[in-house]
Amino acid sequence: MSQYFEAGLKVHIAVENIDRSEAYTKIREAADKLVPEFEFEIGEPLVGNYTPCPLPAVRDDAECLRAGTDIILMPGVKLFCERMEPAAPGQKVESGCALYSGSVKLHGGIERGLTVGHLFENVGLECMVQYGSSTSSLSVGRCHAKISIVDLVDSLHKTTADLALLDVFCPAENTVVIDSGTYVLRLHEGFLSPGDCPKVAILSDNGQLRHGQIDSTLFTVGALGLYNTLTIVDLDKSWSRVNNPGDSGALVISVPDANVSRDVVVYGMVIGYFESADASQSKTVATRLWDVLNFISKISQFHVPACSLESGYVSLVSC
Repeated sequence: MSQYFEAGLKVHIAVENIDRSEAYTKIREAADKLVPEFEFEIGEPLVGNYTPCPLPAVRDDAECLRAGTDIILMPGVKLFCERMEPAAPGQKVESGCALYSGSVKLHGGIERGLTVGHLFENVGLECMVQYGSSTSSLSVGRCHAKISIVDLVDSLHKTTADLALLDVFCPAENTVVIDSGTYVLRLHEGFLSPGDCPKVAILSDNGQLRHGQIDSTLFTVGALGLYNTLTIVDLDKSWSRVNNPGDSGALVISVPDANVSRDVVVYGMVIGYFESADASQSKTVATRLWDVLNFISKISQFHVPACSLESGYVSLVSC
């Protein structure tokens, strides 16, 4: 199946080159053996495009980090790279900007920073922050590895990662400041069920929030390289994305409420958006961050499998 996603409490499955009734019969027979309560419907394939959402590196005072002499990386800080991955084959390589997503401690106590993989054309490239003025920059990290897809063989199989692990050169914190309140990040552990699609916020730069709702936790369009991703839509417009250009790396979090908790739950990391062919409908696309990081952390000290790194990718599926 190259396309599927939730439609309410049912999973919408798109099939091609096969009779719908035949497809339904085969899937129902398999489901009855494995997951009798599985509900699904057969529908038309989605037709559209997927676009990552970094921002070309336009540097001015508004995009500078005003942190004095001590720069601390926190989720939402803008990272610049001189050579960003081209949006499509054959396109010109240019500098770009995405958001720092936080840090993670992997197996063996190794700590890495996180952002989107498409910020870097290749492994080894450094990322900078702008501070003080548009002419001041400081290298704060280096791309240690790019991970495009992971294979969760015990559950979802292929899952889109679009993740860069960073060697970080300065202090970093997994806290965010929202409306003058400081919140600690806590990863959502485990899979969201089709019936559990909470209201969320996307943490853009400078602590700005964009509100939306998860409408699918299994969004898969194989032809576009999207496997088991999260999609987020506007609360009032069920087919309208909530990200802006430059929101690559933005965290998808629970809606902060200082009266309830000083923690916010992290569901995913924004990587781009899906748009229908006629541009009338769109959805923000994010990774299932805990699933991806949980898989990576099981690899001893993240020892990279024996495969070529010339392209800048680490394929955890094919190696």
